[in-house]
Amino acid sequence: QSYRPSGRAYIIASLVQGKLELSSELAKNAYSCTLCGSCDEICFDKVPVFRALREDLVEAGVAPLEPSQKIDENIDKTFNAFRGKKEKRSAWSKGLNLPKKAEALYYAGCFNSYFYPEVSKAIIGLLSKAGVDMAYLGDDEVCCGNHPLLDGQTKIGERQASLLLNAIDKSGAKTVVTSCSSCYRTFKTDYVERFGKLPFDVVHMTEYLSKLVQVGQLTFEREIKKTVSYHDPCSLGRGFRIFEEPRNIIKAIPGIQFVEMQNNRNWSWCCGGGMSVNYFAT
Repeated sequence: QSYRPSGRAYIIASLVQGKLELSSELAKNAYSCTLCGSCDEICFDKVPVFRALREDLVEAGVAPLEPSQKIDENIDKTFNAFRGKKEKRSAWSKGLNLPKKAEALYYAGCFNSYFYPEVSKAIIGLLSKAGVDMAYLGDDEVCCGNHPLLDGQTKIGERQASLLLNAIDKSGAKTVVTSCSSCYRTFKTDYVERFGKLPFDVVHMTEYLSKLVQVGQLTFEREIKKTVSYHDPCSLGRGFRIFEEPRNIIKAIPGIQFVEMQNNRNWSWCCGGGMSVNYFAT
């Protein structure tokens, strides 16, 4: 019961009432949740409460758990979750001649810089074919601080946020586009909560590409005869109700037969990404 949303709610109520104390055992429970937001679809908005619990556990000195602690230390020391070298972060952009200043800026994030650079290359390729020039921070890009902010280690997360916001400010960008749903949530929610209204718009790549498809600026000519589906990420789907934009892009490809998963949109199952980052980083 204690690992169900209702059980966690009882635990938090007991803490408030002084019936329980913060402990390392309680931390194991608190960090087993991926903060996917599924329970919010049925009940009240629990995720902010669960996150506040983690902040209390960190303050009490019994959290975060060791794998998460290592990730946060990586981010604090190397500005990415994977201890990757600074110059490797921007290696994917070599030869693309991306400017550091423009109206629109692409934020790659840690995963698409170190583990999936082909995604960032493909995105820039699409934008180039659509005639869109987009800036990139290069070696000045740092982690958005998503992981420590979700971990309850707000000081580390806020330091990363300040570094990144300063770099974006120097770029002069009026729009920041990211393909990572977690980074998108961090910009749209955490940054606004901590720093107020941002001086630039934040757009997810699926929103950006969907508009290009809608106005005919981005078209697909080659027929691809495949049956495909789409998994709604928790942060993007349940978090911001961005459901149709990615589907519109897929359906615009000739020959594609699109089918929905059994659980989709706001009822999509969590992929477990909130925990799998521990594997990649440690």
